[in-house]
Amino acid sequence: MKILVIDSSPNERGNSARLSSAFVASLAPEHEVIRRNVAVMKISPCRDCGYCQKSGIPGRCSVHDDMAGLYADIIDADMLLLSGPVYFWGVSAQLKAFIDRWQALWRHGIFKGKKLAVFMVGNQKKLAIQYDLIRLQMREAARVLGMEFSAFVAASAEGAERPVETDAAALAEVKAFAESLV
Repeated sequence: MKILVIDSSPNERGNSARLSSAFVASLAPEHEVIRRNVAVMKISPCRDCGYCQKSGIPGRCSVHDDMAGLYADIIDADMLLLSGPVYFWGVSAQLKAFIDRWQALWRHGIFKGKKLAVFMVGNQKKLAIQYDLIRLQMREAARVLGMEFSAFVAASAEGAERPVETDAAALAEVKAFAESLV
């Protein structure tokens, strides 16, 4: 299986990156992983200009930035893993811009049949509402896109004071999910 891991934290060695790293380390060797961090890439917001619809070509967009290379990664992937921090009850702006630019692919049916997994790390307890808000949004996006919503893992961590590695339940969920993929 080809898995595209999208990290979205500006802290490239932070808790959400370490959580997605635990996932990659738990995968069977036959899986092919491509890893990108959209927080360090230049991805502009969607302009809603309709160019992607008019062009008739998946991934064709009037905005010329780093998203152009990511379109090919998405097309080739069997599964997308979105990993990032929780900012003000939602995903980071960097991840949201990446998702909004999917417009250039979804009208062409590119996402149908792909798997979507989401790992979010926040400093609140895992029962806090922000995790439910993100999970519901991502689950609904997957439904609309024709994707299988395969996993949602919420982890509680706070910088170096309380690293993600202290959330044993989240790490166990990540490992079990990775091992379940065939």
